[in-house]
Order: sequence, then C-alpha cells, then structure tokens
Amino acid sequence: MKKMCLKKLWAVVLLLTICLLPACGTKGDFYYAIRCAHVAVPTFYDFLQGDPTGYHFYEKDSYGRILFSVKGKGETGTALVILQKYDEKYVYYIEDYCYLIGEGTEENLEKLKERNDWNKDYDDSRICRRRTTGGFEKDSKRIFPDVYEVLEITEEQVITRWLLGEFDENGNELYYFIIEKDGERSHALVICDVEYQVSYLQFAPESYPSPEEIRKFKSEHGWVYETVEYL
Repeated sequence: MKKMCLKKLWAVVLLLTICLLPACGTKGDFYYAIRCAHVAVPTFYDFLQGDPTGYHFYEKDSYGRILFSVKGKGETGTALVILQKYDEKYVYYIEDYCYLIGEGTEENLEKLKERNDWNKDYDDSRICRRRTTGGFEKDSKRIFPDVYEVLEITEEQVITRWLLGEFDENGNELYYFIIEKDGERSHALVICDVEYQVSYLQFAPESYPSPEEIRKFKSEHGWVYETVEYL
C-alpha cells in the first residue's frame, strides 16, 4: 500500500512538472533557446550567461516564436526577448528589434510582439540567421584602447561594456558602453571594423538607443544586414 501511494505521488509530481514547463518544449529546450539568444542579442553579453535563475518564460506563439526575459548584472536592467526560431545549428531573429530593455509590463510586451510579427506568418525578408557557435571575435587588447581614445575616456570611467558584440557578415562588431566622466553618465554605441577602426554614437545620461537609432547608426557605418532566403 505504501509503495502504491508513493508511486501515485511521484506520478502527480511528474504530471505537475510537465504542466509547468514552458510551452516551447522541455525545460532543456528553453535553456538551449536562451543560449541561442546570447548569439542574437548584444545586450546579453552583460547578462547572466549559463544561470537559468535569471530568466523568465512568458509564452510561445502559434508559429513557435518564444518570448522571455532575462535579468542583467548590476545596472544592466532587464531584457525582454523574442526569438523567431532556433535549431541545432542556427538561431533566427529580427535584428535590432528582437529585444527591448525594460520590465515585462503589458505595454512593453505588446510593443515587442508587434515588432516581431507575433502570431503572424514568417516574413523571411526581416529574419536574420546566426550560427549558435563560432563567429567573429576580435582581440580586446587592441579594441578597447582604440575605443577609449576615440571616446576620450579611460578604462576606469567605463561602468559597463559588452565584451563581445553583435557582428555582421563583413566582420564589423557592435559594442555598447556606459560611461561616467566628470560626474556625468552617458551611453555609447560603438562599431569596430575589421581594421579596428572605430565609429561611435553617444547618448545622453540614462538613455538607451531605440531600435531605429541603432539601425540607422549601423547602416551609416557599413553594417551588412543579411536575411535568410527561407526558414
């Protein structure tokens, strides 16, 4: 009798566990999706890589897109993220529009969903594909002194930075810095090309660039947006 009760108890626990898993599949699937998102979302480079406690699953749409959030370290805040799709080789997403910095309010969630075609057919002309492993990685010992010189700052004045940035097909990389200089804080978006040449756009204190600002900055400095031909 005791064994039968224990079996029934374990069955109930198993059923509840399955019911509580994210709609994107198993818990393992969700954590794999998070690892994929680190490839697609530059914000993640200052977030809790490998620590699942900082993530929250929201929902999955009828086409398989997943919506979740991740809490950052220090002053980075919270990022809301939508991935269009992912598999064993690639992550698919809408570049610049697949994330939003902010809490999971109804307004923020709806804004992010609208940007990412939530519950709509896939639009291949908007979707980028990135390998979940590999990619460009420049020598930070060369990059950061160049960046600091252009921004006219020292390393001690950098509050936070993304050590690895988004990259395009030509090897351009995107970096983001929060800087405190002369008692004032500002944010800088930086592109470093294959020759370690630096272009940057600086923002006011406590501001974060909008997707439109990021896209305009990239396009003006040789960024190559490559979309997939089909999913």
